[in-house]
Amino acid sequence: SSTTGCVNVVRQPATVTVNALPTLLVSGGGSVCVGSPLPNINLNLTGTGPWNLSYSGPSGVSTVTGTTSNPYIIMESCSTNFSTPLLHYPSRG
Repeated sequence: SSTTGCVNVVRQPATVTVNALPTLLVSGGGSVCVGSPLPNINLNLTGTGPWNLSYSGPSGVSTVTGTTSNPYIIMESCSTNFSTPLLHYPSRG
């Protein structure tokens, strides 16, 4: 018995990985001309994926879960109706 009250305490080395918090850089968009396709919006992600994010646009709120695409591209988005995307960092505990 030891001072901790445990019998046969085994100590093993452990590796702990601390991932950096993710960040998000939005680029793309631009002017929209009559008859032209809408511009894409690029979401450049840092940190360790997969990533969860949500954004709202002309079709309402979109949620993306577990993407490994980087950059994540929102195709033909209408920049006047696009809100700032949110990057969700899930608990990995």
